[in-house]
Amino acid sequence: MSNMGGCTKTAATSFPFANARAQEELENLEQQLFVTLSVIAEDEDGQEFRWSTRLLLQEPLLQMRAQWAEAHGVSAAAVGFEDFRDADVDLQRTPTELGWNSANTVHLRAIPLDPNFAEGGAEAQAPSTAQGIKTTEPKRARTETLEATTAPAAS
Repeated sequence: MSNMGGCTKTAATSFPFANARAQEELENLEQQLFVTLSVIAEDEDGQEFRWSTRLLLQEPLLQMRAQWAEAHGVSAAAVGFEDFRDADVDLQRTPTELGWNSANTVHLRAIPLDPNFAEGGAEAQAPSTAQGIKTTEPKRARTETLEATTAPAAS
């Protein structure tokens, strides 16, 4: 503190632990706004792929479907999701409306809605090449196989 012409000036002190605590509280609050979704998909060879994302609890699941479809190089209209009780998930609803919360990861299974993308579908293999139209390779899915996530580390 200093006295300058009758005015007292107080130096502001910064408490790093107070800022860290505020940051932690902010992160905890943010966590409460999102749900973590883990989606398993199986390709025609039976290989399983896992994909995860976070979604706002108040955001309809249609957004998640669009993200999943983009990551896997398919049309959003070609995929649906079911829970592990084999119940279809209503993509018009929000996680909160479905009873999901931020405390638990929700596990879903991707299911083909378009028969052309189902196992053994007639168009599962580059449909437009049969018509003489050159196609580009679909985007590589940004997922890991279950074997890659559970395999022991090489020494």
